[in-house]
Amino acid sequence: MADSIVKPTLPWYRSLNQMKGLMLVIVSCAQMLDLINVTSVIIILPKIMVDVGYEFDKLQWVSSAYALAYGAFLLLGGRLGDIFGHRNIYLFGVTWFSIWAVINGFAKDPVMMSVGRALQGVGAGFTIPSALAILTTSYPEGPERHKALSIFGGTAAVGSVLGVLLGGILGSTV
Repeated sequence: MADSIVKPTLPWYRSLNQMKGLMLVIVSCAQMLDLINVTSVIIILPKIMVDVGYEFDKLQWVSSAYALAYGAFLLLGGRLGDIFGHRNIYLFGVTWFSIWAVINGFAKDPVMMSVGRALQGVGAGFTIPSALAILTTSYPEGPERHKALSIFGGTAAVGSVLGVLLGGILGSTV
């Protein structure tokens, strides 16, 4: 019986570079979704105010609560990533963000929507520092890391623009 050497293969990606590229796409999409969420809601707030009958002073908290919670939990998200692992905190943040995105779709009043948006902002505050840590530990110092971080940062701008466009489209068609 002849011994043969079997080369283990990775499931559907061929190399470490492809795996790193896929990871870059995934963490960049989370960054883009965070910013789509921020800007689309700001654009659609006047339509929500008219259609649902919310008062303007209460409606301001819908966008402000998200930004406040997002900023407040950035440092904690980074520290928890250092303690529990950046991948774990990233996955927790994305899951938390997604759960509250669905719950916010069923909000009946501005207080419920504001609280839901704040809790959604907590998830976003956990994803970004962990995503940056994942990128900086996955790519070696030098041009490769600079390119990855540039792509990650560029998706923030793309997300902001897409959020304005999607908010305008949703506001005018729904």
